Amino acid sequence: SRDLIADNYIAMDAMATRVFGRAFVWMEDYMGMRGTGLGQPEGFFNSLATLGYTRGTANRIFYADLVNMQMLLHPMCWPSARWICHLSTLIDLQAIQVSAGVYVYQPNALISQAMTPSIREGTTYDAGAKVTRPMGTLLGWPVYITEKVPVLGSTGDLNLVCPDQYGFARRAGLEVGLSEHFYFSTDRIAYRFKMRHDGKSLWRAPYIQ
Repeated sequence: SRDLIADNYIAMDAMATRVFGRAFVWMEDYMGMRGTGLGQPEGFFNSLATLGYTRGTANRIFYADLVNMQMLLHPMCWPSARWICHLSTLIDLQAIQVSAGVYVYQPNALISQAMTPSIREGTTYDAGAKVTRPMGTLLGWPVYITEKVPVLGSTGDLNLVCPDQYGFARRAGLEVGLSEHFYFSTDRIAYRFKMRHDGKSLWRAPYIQ
């Protein structure tokens, strides 16, 4: 309402832009992983280049499963690869040890745990940078825990991906429109938010080594 905007000490237009902006980035990230490609970006779940691996034991993750996933990843992707997994996978990931008794998942207390909506974009250890940060490492690669992938036991609960091989285009960022006339008779102000973007794997098929 116009009264809310006029009486609130918070700049409501800035607050609305910030809240909706984060929602757009969250959905943009979700589509980058799980989008169908029909009227929306094609996520890596639905890419023709995605290779699946059937684990030895259903609903569980063991060391051999991680190594087999490593072996499916093209070597050119190793420098920028990352794990993307659901929170429920930690019950297994934090218990996995190599023969020497070393845990393969290493939560790092020096890494900021602050989360931003996107987990596909930049990785940094700089606490001052406003990009998402990993929640630890697994076999040397950063781990990102998210609710945007299925729970443990479902296809896609643990993913090893290379975001450098995903093509993403965004046109001019978030567009914000405001109208005092659309709801004039009800004494309200209308906001319109719009973002133009698309995404798709740069690989047309899996590379079988």
